[in-house]
Amino acid sequence: MKRSIFWLYSLVLILLGTACSSRYTFSTDYKQGINFREYKTFSVIDYYKFKADVDPVLNSDINKARISDKLTNEFEQRGYQCVESSKNPDILVKFRTDVQTRQEFVQTNNMNNWGWYGWRYDPFPMVTTQEQIYDEMNFVIDVVDTNNNKTVWQGWAFKKLGKKREKVGEALTKIIDEMLVEYPVSVND
Repeated sequence: MKRSIFWLYSLVLILLGTACSSRYTFSTDYKQGINFREYKTFSVIDYYKFKADVDPVLNSDINKARISDKLTNEFEQRGYQCVESSKNPDILVKFRTDVQTRQEFVQTNNMNNWGWYGWRYDPFPMVTTQEQIYDEMNFVIDVVDTNNNKTVWQGWAFKKLGKKREKVGEALTKIIDEMLVEYPVSVND
């Protein structure tokens, strides 16, 4: 009996640990009919729109430089040449990050169907509702054609942030790696 309770608690802890891990969700989209190989030059620009939600860790100069360097490296590997934004590049690679406070409600059904003598029916199940407030990081990359000032490719990612934010920079570089796999021009082209 004690052994089965131990295994049950172990399984619950493992499931809780994997359920609470902070993963990110990302997606990309691009304009059909565009030949991305025609573009030769680019420039990376940080355009931060959500000034009211400035997060000192996420929007630090260190993280902005890390993102800019990573994007520059990725686009150079795809055959583009980096130029200053004042020299009229073919495309602008814009990025922005922000943190928003989110709220969700989780309902659990607390039916006591297991008793001392096994299965029993409980005609009055209890449902509890818990409010969870958390911070969510939003990261967006826009590739804009400078000839018509229209977005031709976009990638965005969302991630729940925990109380400790020391690994945000590493998470952003992983997000960029996975997002740009779906960019129409690959590294080997």
